[in-house]
Amino acid sequence: MASEFILKQMKRQILLFLLFFTSLRLYAQVIQQNELVRFNWFTDNSNKSFYKSDTISLIRITNYPTDSLELNRQYKELDYNEDKNITRLNFRKNNDLNIIDVDVKNWTESNRKGKWTWKFDQSKQLISFYFKGKLHSVFSVKEKVNDKRNIYNFLILKLVRLN
Repeated sequence: MASEFILKQMKRQILLFLLFFTSLRLYAQVIQQNELVRFNWFTDNSNKSFYKSDTISLIRITNYPTDSLELNRQYKELDYNEDKNITRLNFRKNNDLNIIDVDVKNWTESNRKGKWTWKFDQSKQLISFYFKGKLHSVFSVKEKVNDKRNIYNFLILKLVRLN
């Protein structure tokens, strides 16, 4: 009788340990620099939120089932963002950054005059944006989420502004 009780207690402890370990892996997800480079990302820019908000989500489509569907990338981005303004970011390997604001109502694209660059600190999980050589903003990566909608997969990086 006592050995059954001890065995049950051990099973509970093992189960709790596994649950704890699994939850750590879910919340301690990190990104690598190569997950940013050469990909098209977008974020909500309603009310210029990319430039002002305390939190943003960088989003990218991770799969295109067919080449013809890749041509519809912009429509998919706008659909995902519920037809609100977006900002597109393209991280280049040489730390250059291409940022384009898309105004849905006026159907225009614009960018600020001047050079954008970026840096990623992998150990601290920080993404820094520079405009004309001056620090513009620093974000900490808080969460990495996969979201599947219909036939598309989205990778979402939830970021918190530090400055």
